[in-house]
Amino acid sequence: MDMKIEKRSKYLINPVFQLKMIILGILILLAAFIIIYFSNLYFFQNFKDLGVEVGLKADHTFFKFLYIQEKRMFYLFIITYTIMAGFIFILILFLSHKIAGPLYRFRIHMREAQKKVLVDQKNLSFRKGDFFIELEEEYNLLIKSLKDKS
Repeated sequence: MDMKIEKRSKYLINPVFQLKMIILGILILLAAFIIIYFSNLYFFQNFKDLGVEVGLKADHTFFKFLYIQEKRMFYLFIITYTIMAGFIFILILFLSHKIAGPLYRFRIHMREAQKKVLVDQKNLSFRKGDFFIELEEEYNLLIKSLKDKS
C-alpha cells in the first residue's frame, strides 16, 4: 500500500541548499558575463587603437561610432544578464526542488517509520520526475526484507 503523494506548491523545501544552488548558478553566470564583457571592451579598445594608429583625431566620427556601439553593448549586456539570471533562478529552483523534495519525503518517511510497527510501514513513493527514484526502490526493498525476516 503506497502513501498518497501530495503535490507540493512550496518550491523552497530546503531553503539553505536551494538558495545556495541558486546563488552559485547566478555567480557562475555573472563570472561568464564579466569575462565576455571585458573581452568586448578589449575588442573596442583595439578598434580605438587602430583609429589612433591611422591618424584619426579624437573627435572623428569613427570614435563617436565606437562610443555609441560600446554603450549599446553595455545595455545589451545588462538586459541579457538580467533575463538570463531570471532564467537561471527559475531553472535551479525547479531542479533543486526535484532534489530536495525526495530527500525531504525520505526524511519524513523515516521519522514515521520510527514511530510505527514495521508491519504497518507503508511504501515510500516519490513524485513523477523526482531525482533519486533509486532511493525509493532501495528503501522499499529494505523494508520488505525486514518485514520478511520478522
